[in-house]
Amino acid sequence: MSLLTKQGEVIIPLKGSTIPFGYEQLEDKPGYAKPLLTELEALEEAKDYIRQGAFSYREAATWLSATTGRTISAQALHKMIKKNG
Repeated sequence: MSLLTKQGEVIIPLKGSTIPFGYEQLEDKPGYAKPLLTELEALEEAKDYIRQGAFSYREAATWLSATTGRTISAQALHKMIKKNG
């Protein structure tokens, strides 16, 4: 479920204490996060590499961390892909 703010930004409610990869917590609205397009685009690219067989989950996680500057483990990437497709 996403929400649209008065400024036209999309925000999502957080379900736990962990901020999902590709999102940034809003400081003025605790419990909500906004998407970071560069991270989400890199995540989609990493998913494509895995689906094509070009990268393993570990290689894709390393590439994703180097590309975005935000760390993600191979296991977290695997769970994210299995859950969201």
